[in-house]
Amino acid sequence: MRKSVFLVAAVGLAAVLVAGGLFASNMGFKLNFLLEGPGTTASGTTLMSLPYNPQTNITNADLLLQDINAVAGGSVVGSVSKWDRSADGLIFYTGFSGTNFSIVPEESYFVAVNTDVNYIVVGSHNPGLGVTFYGPGSTTPDGASASGTNSFSFPYHSTLALAGELINEIDAVGGGAVASVSKWDKNTDGLIFYTGFSGTNFALIPGEGYLVAVGGDVTGYLPSHY
Repeated sequence: MRKSVFLVAAVGLAAVLVAGGLFASNMGFKLNFLLEGPGTTASGTTLMSLPYNPQTNITNADLLLQDINAVAGGSVVGSVSKWDRSADGLIFYTGFSGTNFSIVPEESYFVAVNTDVNYIVVGSHNPGLGVTFYGPGSTTPDGASASGTNSFSFPYHSTLALAGELINEIDAVGGGAVASVSKWDKNTDGLIFYTGFSGTNFALIPGEGYLVAVGGDVTGYLPSHY
């Protein structure tokens, strides 16, 4: 499987991780993230994370779609979708139909492309932004949460490497509220899950987004980072 090339542009003092060759800073990021099309994947759909402060001022689905198309040099994006917590489904936008929803820093997004695209993502993190995970029945910006499943934007310079570590870190704030963490499987258009006890303790990858299911509200979670 091809891997994303992760480059971080540091404007101030940087932490250097010699083992991984990763330069990390709170100041800025530049990520060359591969969005894979059909054939390489099942349908060309990826669940991806953006920096909490996108440098290109991407504030809605249409601007994200246009930015990816601009990098690709053509109309390669079939749709951009967000996780709908009230329906446990997707809210989509194609550029012509659907809902031009707002981009929220701590959420991740499904992007469907018709060919491979090396998408250059530039932005910075917001270390003071507390993430909220809504439990079943709680009032969310989408309406009442159906099952307590939330999309999560994984910070590019996170200190975490595995799904189990993400569960433990959220549970430290939420008192054991996490039921599972899942990643999108591009080969099957399904989910690979981990509960902390069962499933696959998969690796966390900069640029990927994840789904976090909780049994009750977790507020004020500050993702750890370098």
